[in-house]
Amino acid sequence: AGAMNGTQDGVGFTFTTTAIAAVTGDGATVTSASVGTAAASTFVRLGFVVDGTSQVTFFVNGAVVATATTGISTDVMYETYATKYATANKKILVDWTHIAYNR
Repeated sequence: AGAMNGTQDGVGFTFTTTAIAAVTGDGATVTSASVGTAAASTFVRLGFVVDGTSQVTFFVNGAVVATATTGISTDVMYETYATKYATANKKILVDWTHIAYNR
């Protein structure tokens, strides 16, 4: 599956035409784990929970599919959606988003 370019800070998912990967990056280390298969016209529920700087738990369709304990950023992160396909008609459809921060 795809990975973040270089050593960027972030937590999220990357896609190729057939694979979904869970990715973390802390500016020095990027970790990636294959967590599912992408299919045309198929809705997938993705999520993750960040537990401080110790662990990120990734979910696909409500099931835990991976955990990461390295490459977890301590920087402020923002919700971002992006595509980088060179061909036309590559879209991201986001039905809803929920972000919560425990203090």
